[in-house]
Amino acid sequence: RRASPTHEHRAYDQIGVLELAGDAPVVELPVLDVDVEVARTYASLAGAMIRAGKPRPVVDLLIAATANNFGLILATLDSRHFAGIEGVAIEMVSLIVPD
Repeated sequence: RRASPTHEHRAYDQIGVLELAGDAPVVELPVLDVDVEVARTYASLAGAMIRAGKPRPVVDLLIAATANNFGLILATLDSRHFAGIEGVAIEMVSLIVPD
């Protein structure tokens, strides 16, 4: 069964809490800051994508830059948003909750 697409997201003291409808588990994730280094990485990624003729939305590049700077794998439901962005490790995820 799929989790409800109308989930709630709340942030408390640098912890993101994602509450899915029904019996799905509550997942707590850290909230990562966009600092000067992330902004520099964003600018580098944005410039590279524009030069390649493949500009991306600001939010996608900020997410990619944040993952890159923190050395994280970017988990996404749609890898097309991040395909071709240099230096970003991507992993597809699903919102299908086992019965």
